[in-house]
Amino acid sequence: MNWKRLSLAVVVAGTLMLLSQIVLHAVALAEQGSAMVEDWGNRGLDASSILEPSVPLTFALYLLAFVCLWVYVMARRLLGPGPRTALCAGMAVWSVSHLFAAIYIQEGVAIVPTRLVWLPAAWTLFEVPFATLAGAWFYRD
Repeated sequence: MNWKRLSLAVVVAGTLMLLSQIVLHAVALAEQGSAMVEDWGNRGLDASSILEPSVPLTFALYLLAFVCLWVYVMARRLLGPGPRTALCAGMAVWSVSHLFAAIYIQEGVAIVPTRLVWLPAAWTLFEVPFATLAGAWFYRD
């Protein structure tokens, strides 16, 4: 495994994921997110900090990018290098992270509106595989 190239690929994919998440939450879901936080406040819950960017969430995106690219590097031994393998790796990671999380939140956290569960899941259905594809473009053995 070429760790230098893997690191570069992770930075590329993680940065794309981070930018995508900024657009999703600061633009596409800004009103709904604010309304949810206000609703939670009316229920006595302090959720004001979830609207602020955080280092742990940024770290989690780069960790997710690492997992995506690591799966890609492992999968290319079996499936061969290329865009199809990168997209498959991204989809596999998306399904065990974002899809699982959306199902869990939908079924277990009744105070999150359905739109705020499934719109991010649908958004990341494209974000994760394509960020993996972009990062894979930088990886070489």
